Amino acid sequence: MESRTLSSYRWVVLLVSCLIIFIADYIQFQLSALATEIMPALGIDVAQFSALLLAPLLAGVFVSIPGGSLADKFGAKIVVGVATAISVVLAFGRLVAGDFTVMLIMMLGTGIAPSVLQAATIKLFGAWFEDKMDFAMGIYFAAACCGIAAGLATSAFFPSVQDAYLWSSIAFAAILVLWFVLAKNQPKGAEVPPSEPVMQYFGVAIKNKFVWLIAIATGLGMATATNYSGILPQAMVEMRGVDIMAANNMAAFLTIVSIFGSIIGPVWCQRSGKPRLVLVIICLLGGVVMIANWFSPIGIILWVLLFLNGIFSAASGPILQALPFQLPEIGLKYAASAGGVIGSVSLIISYVLPIGIGMIAGTDYTLNFILEGIFFAVAFIPVLLLPRSLDRKRKAGAPEELEGSEA
Repeated sequence: MESRTLSSYRWVVLLVSCLIIFIADYIQFQLSALATEIMPALGIDVAQFSALLLAPLLAGVFVSIPGGSLADKFGAKIVVGVATAISVVLAFGRLVAGDFTVMLIMMLGTGIAPSVLQAATIKLFGAWFEDKMDFAMGIYFAAACCGIAAGLATSAFFPSVQDAYLWSSIAFAAILVLWFVLAKNQPKGAEVPPSEPVMQYFGVAIKNKFVWLIAIATGLGMATATNYSGILPQAMVEMRGVDIMAANNMAAFLTIVSIFGSIIGPVWCQRSGKPRLVLVIICLLGGVVMIANWFSPIGIILWVLLFLNGIFSAASGPILQALPFQLPEIGLKYAASAGGVIGSVSLIISYVLPIGIGMIAGTDYTLNFILEGIFFAVAFIPVLLLPRSLDRKRKAGAPEELEGSEA
């Protein structure tokens, strides 16, 4: 794809997109920070709490595909805006949620905005960043990691759970206003593909085998990386005799390092111009590091491997998310629909795979971490099956800045 001069307004579009994913993840992980107060207030057990925490992700299974297809049909701005408005209303609804069922509905609703946005980013960033979109996707993924870290770090400082809910919801509403004011679908003068029926967009994406391969690779990486960091503290305490605070710090360190991994992966990809090769290296080395991390002795080696673990586990996501835009049969026209398929399929894998690993490993943490590493590495297989045309030479020189944009 030939690179045009890029509008400087692309950074504004990226900023408001990052704000939505930041606050959505912040709201989701407020639950973790406030668990000791939320669980007795709602009268729920650990399993029900886990259902609340994962509810925003579950929403993505159902809304990613229709959200992506609608974004292809009507544009990302209005579709993401409506989805965000729904999420904002239900975020405020947490203030009146007095039992598990009501809170579950509210948390499901807060997942609508990030799920639809995630599907639409391929189209949105493709229009604004073109072949540089993997870097934009890296910044976006880093913003998501920052939201998680901020939610865990700051939620407990609010005077009460209600205050935490209220101020995060107000911030969400303010970001919604910024979205409608600042977000634009494409640069001024950009060619708009002719409109088609919504099911046509969905049909093209769902029938494309390369979209499915990207979805599988994304799901394997997402499932194993998320589950790994989730069980690491408990495993370190029970099997390695690590203090609970130190174990939690390890998980927090993984999250923080993943912010940098989200950026390093796309930069590496841009420099090499060979996304397939980069992804294969990330998958294979990342899987080895995951396993080695568990067997390493407590000390500096463990923290070095944790650092590498955080880098590799986050580096592949932005690259994979940007790939459908490079597929000739998908391109900009069907990009959001492809993003919807990837979102739904990868989230299903993220639910099913950890359960399967847990059933096989049981209480054997060593086997669990070995399987996590193996499945993370196995993602190299669908990557290798992607077309060689995705490997492109990095164009010399940065594009010139071009002002102007249109909704």
